[in-house]
Amino acid sequence: FKVEDGRALGVDLLWKADIPKQRIERLNEVIEKSITLRELCLKHSWMKAMLGAALQGGLSRNKALRTKLICVSEKEATQIGKNLVTSLMTENLAAAGVNEWKVQNRAVNELMEEQVWFEPMVVVLAKGIVKT
Repeated sequence: FKVEDGRALGVDLLWKADIPKQRIERLNEVIEKSITLRELCLKHSWMKAMLGAALQGGLSRNKALRTKLICVSEKEATQIGKNLVTSLMTENLAAAGVNEWKVQNRAVNELMEEQVWFEPMVVVLAKGIVKT
């Protein structure tokens, strides 16, 4: 998967999903049809929880997590997802907010190093989250 594929996946995740409930339904659909995203969710059982928490877009207290990628729990994944929304509120640009999120959460940084398409996907998602 390449950078462009990540962007396209981000657009696909937001397609016809303007409210949090629709975003979660769309996340489930895209995981089902995207081999790459489905494999990532199988590799990291908490991935769906993290993406779902981010896509819901609710504000919460930002709590940086230093947990390694291989050690993330579902509870931590949910917090990491919520941290994205908080990071987006403190930065003017979606890409800067995603970068702040990556710096604050070790597992996200490791994931983005491992999967080059993941960061561009999240930047697209971040733009969609900020719009609503």
